[in-house]
Amino acid sequence: THKISIIIPARNEEENLSEQFQKLIKFLNKKKIKTEIVLVNDCSVDSTGRICEELKKKFRNVKIVNRKSNPGMGAALKEGTRKSSGKIIIWVMGDLEDDLNAIPVFINKIENGADMVIASRYIKGGSSGDLSTIKKVLSLGFSILSRILVGIKVHDVTYAYRAFRKEVFEKIKLEYNNYAISPEFALKAHIKGFKLDEVPAGYKSKQR
Repeated sequence: THKISIIIPARNEEENLSEQFQKLIKFLNKKKIKTEIVLVNDCSVDSTGRICEELKKKFRNVKIVNRKSNPGMGAALKEGTRKSSGKIIIWVMGDLEDDLNAIPVFINKIENGADMVIASRYIKGGSSGDLSTIKKVLSLGFSILSRILVGIKVHDVTYAYRAFRKEVFEKIKLEYNNYAISPEFALKAHIKGFKLDEVPAGYKSKQR
C-alpha cells in the first residue's frame, strides 16, 4: 500500500484538537491503517500550538507545520500537503465534524484507480446533519451548477473532506487560500481529466 498522509488544519482548535486526534488514532489503529499525520497550526492564538507539540511527543507519526501569517483553511491545507510525504493525501478538519468511516473507503477507491475521492453529504448514505440551511443551499446549489456546467460527476464539491493522489495536487495550481479551495480543487482536477469519485459521509457541525 501507499504511504498515506492525513492533513489536519487547526486554527484555534484547543477545545477539539486533542479529542479529535485521539479519536482519529484509535480509528486508524482499529482499521490497521498506517499514516503520517501532519498537524498544521494555522496562526492560532490559543493553545493549539502547544497541543500539537504534546501530540508530536506522544505519537511518532506526527509532523507539525507552524504557520505564522495569512491564516486560511486553504493556505493551511496547501502547506500541509506540500510538506507531507504520502502518495495518498487525506484532508480532515480539526473540529470533530468529519465521518472517519470514509477513510478506508477513500483509500480503497484510490488504490483501485480514482485520482480524487470526495466525501458527499448529498448522496444515499450521506447526511448534512445540522449544517445550516443557508450553507446547505449554497453548497448544494454550487455542486449542482458544477455538474451542469462542467459535467463533474460528484455531488458535493464544496466539502473539503477528501482524499487524492499527491501527484494530482502537484499538477494543479490552486489559487484560493480559504474555503473556496474545496470546489476549486475538485473542478480543476475534473477539467484536467483526473478521475473523481465520491463516498457518502455524515457531517456534524462543532459539538459542544
